[in-house]
Amino acid sequence: MENKNNYKNELENIEEKMEQCNSEIKNYQKYIDNPKKIKKRNKKNKIIKSFLLPVKIVQFTIPFVLLGGLTYKGFSSLDGTPFIRDDVKKQYVMEVNIDSEGNKNETPYFEKDNNKMETIIYSSKWEKNDGKYVRTHKVYAADKIKDEIIEKIVRNNEIPSLEELFDDPISVNTEIKTKLTEEDKNIKDSLSAVYYKSSDDYYIKVKEEIVMNIFSTFIWLIFTLFGEEGLLVFLSEIGYFDIWDGIDYNLRDINEDDLRRKYKFLLEDLKEYDDKKEHLLKLIKE
Repeated sequence: MENKNNYKNELENIEEKMEQCNSEIKNYQKYIDNPKKIKKRNKKNKIIKSFLLPVKIVQFTIPFVLLGGLTYKGFSSLDGTPFIRDDVKKQYVMEVNIDSEGNKNETPYFEKDNNKMETIIYSSKWEKNDGKYVRTHKVYAADKIKDEIIEKIVRNNEIPSLEELFDDPISVNTEIKTKLTEEDKNIKDSLSAVYYKSSDDYYIKVKEEIVMNIFSTFIWLIFTLFGEEGLLVFLSEIGYFDIWDGIDYNLRDINEDDLRRKYKFLLEDLKEYDDKKEHLLKLIKE
């Protein structure tokens, strides 16, 4: 009983193959009986493929174009546009002059003069010495002092702080007078300072340096190429391109010699299936 069930299952499988084989034979037969249909079909498929080619190109390229566009936009938003020199901000440098009298003056410069340095200046009051009046100016280098600390020391006239922050002044200048004016007599020990800072309010637009543009373009190319390689692997894994396998197969050109050869093989297969079917029917009846 079990053998008969196996024979029946095998018979069903043979009959399915025979049905498929018959269908292909009928399809081939119409071309063999009328060879002109082969030329007509090939011509028709050629026209269809010519229309489908742009669609195929778009489908293949659009994911990579979109990715390239997104990376290009990202780099552009960071002032690193590939192949194009961006207009970038170049901030002015502000020279700040302050003193312990509360005065403050800011002067913008396109760039800092490297010969200038940040300094705190101590100016003493006029003092009498050997029948003359002397005033001393001591200059301290303040490049390593934070701007806010410089402001605090000068604003509060914290002269004692200078001895804690600095060892020796970088220069000492002395003024000498034989007679003082009323204005001179009112002068007290004081501090002033000069320091530099960048400004968000003062800037100009300049073209990005060529070297920087070449560098950003190179980085964009490397980043995009690696990204598109990863995208290609991902699209292949999800079968994004598989749709064309069936289309290309159905639109393939028919060769008459190949067609007759395959037709002959199908007839042989059909005969073989038919013999197997007859054999299985006999086994089932036993």
